[in-house]
Amino acid sequence: MKNIRLIVTLLISALLLAPLPAVAQSAEDWVEKGLEYGKGGQIEKAIDAFNKAIEIDPNYAWAYNARGFALSDLKRHEEAVADYTRAITISPNFANAYYNRGNAYSDLKRFDEAIADYTVAVKIAPRYAKAYYARGSAYGSLGRYKEAADDFTGALNIYPDLIPAYYARGMAFKAMGNIERARTDFKKACAGGIDNACEELKK
Repeated sequence: MKNIRLIVTLLISALLLAPLPAVAQSAEDWVEKGLEYGKGGQIEKAIDAFNKAIEIDPNYAWAYNARGFALSDLKRHEEAVADYTRAITISPNFANAYYNRGNAYSDLKRFDEAIADYTVAVKIAPRYAKAYYARGSAYGSLGRYKEAADDFTGALNIYPDLIPAYYARGMAFKAMGNIERARTDFKKACAGGIDNACEELKK
């Protein structure tokens, strides 16, 4: 009897002293961890965290979008495009993924494709000021200054404090020969701290 009690006591002690099993981290947890790494400038660690999220949930659109953003940060734009495309395939109304893919296309100088993505982004999210601004920049890169100015105006109508849009619109007006309107925008941009706008006013 004593032996049985001893065995039971030992078993209970072993169970009490055994380490608790690790709580499995979810895909969302890994994305959050990756975002924290990204904020701290640890981009490779961020990518590793997003990889783990995707291993757990291969259909987690946010993980692909986040990894694409990190890859873009490393100038790995083609890989970023692939991740944004995967995010869009999983979640076709993912406005931010279209915007991010548009930025990657712009970095690759594929401006027509960038414009197409920004256009989808603003259709999904009509008050997406940054997407209007980015599309305006892409139009400007193609010499389509009227469309660029219209998009910068659209961005400012949504977000009047988007100071770089005043400078960008000023440059579009200047390219079209509308110096008076360009200077009006340069004054606003200069007052907002855009040094290049201040330089334009000296010309």
